[in-house]
Amino acid sequence: MNQLANCGAGNGQVAALNVGVDPDTTDPFLGLIDLGHPDLPGGVAIDPASQEVLVSSGGEGNGGFLDIIDETSLAIVSGSPFAFPAGSDSAVFGATSGQVLFDSVNGAAIVSTGDASTCPIAGTCTGFAKFDLATQTFGSVIQSALADQFALNATSQVIIAPADSIDPGLGTGAGMDAIDLVNSAGCIISDQSVSTLDADPDGSGFDPTTNIVVAGNYSSSLATVINLNGSAFDETVTPCMLNEGGTLPNSVNVDTGTGVEMPGVAVNPVTHQAFLTQIDGPAIALLGLPSSPVTQLGSGMVTALANSSIPNDPNDNSFSAQGFPYATVVDVANNLGYALSSNFDFVVQIDLSILQSNPGLISTPLPSGTCWGLSTIFACDNGNGVKFFPIFFPSCT
Repeated sequence: MNQLANCGAGNGQVAALNVGVDPDTTDPFLGLIDLGHPDLPGGVAIDPASQEVLVSSGGEGNGGFLDIIDETSLAIVSGSPFAFPAGSDSAVFGATSGQVLFDSVNGAAIVSTGDASTCPIAGTCTGFAKFDLATQTFGSVIQSALADQFALNATSQVIIAPADSIDPGLGTGAGMDAIDLVNSAGCIISDQSVSTLDADPDGSGFDPTTNIVVAGNYSSSLATVINLNGSAFDETVTPCMLNEGGTLPNSVNVDTGTGVEMPGVAVNPVTHQAFLTQIDGPAIALLGLPSSPVTQLGSGMVTALANSSIPNDPNDNSFSAQGFPYATVVDVANNLGYALSSNFDFVVQIDLSILQSNPGLISTPLPSGTCWGLSTIFACDNGNGVKFFPIFFPSCT
């Protein structure tokens, strides 16, 4: 599924795509879902067990909302939309535009929040909130700094979220939220690799099997990889801290080799690889991470496996990856990476095994032809690991 801003005063809309088909010969468009309320969809997550889609929205002066959609019927589940905790909104400038992640351990949706105009005390409505899918109720906001994007380790119940407003004294914009979901505590983590690089971490992804988190940086081609195995919260200090285990810093900065900023991040915990994307550009990269938990992370344990670039789209426009929020994800079962174009006209699928084994093939230009149902100059499949899936939204007038 993919989401798009609402059209003027219209309702928020979500497009459903079948990314298992050949977009040159088969229509990938399954339908357009009208949320029924005029709010800006920003985040999408899926509960694979119940086959329900979670959509967060807001930013229109109404507060934040969570909608639940049945993945099979594309029908909105009864009770939706569910209002965020009082005073909190989803889409706030500089935030994740309402990112939502699925907590598979507790059967919950975790959403990022910001202050709505109705927040009684500034800052008290910004942070994270948990929605219990069984009871269909939100808990209180866990207060923290406004997040750029967040990553969740459902096993350890820890959130790591880069946040521009946090400066632990080691570098501008060098701080990150560290949320203790077990104790509902909004803490921070101060990592020396992050602060030394001082490159504004934005995206993040977790490998829950090793407790390693990867941060993509807005101002650098280097990614920061932090080992949280052996870490522990200290909630006796103010602000409370998530302290890394081992010898500090238990982290490394690794160059993706692209030569451009690479803030978009998604981690495949099966292959133990991180897929990274450029903001407003076509560059992509793949990092190799440790396959089992380690006490101390060394530079040789993280490798830059490959980098390449996404070819021009079927209309022969240079591909530009979406940011704010970043739409970089990984299909764990099939080892496929996905990126959304910045103008919401294509979702791109990248075969990560081909990216690793023969990265030059990925950038192969699309052949002449047309996508299914479109009058394009080129086909949607380059035959070398990249497929473009068109998104059909009605024109905003």
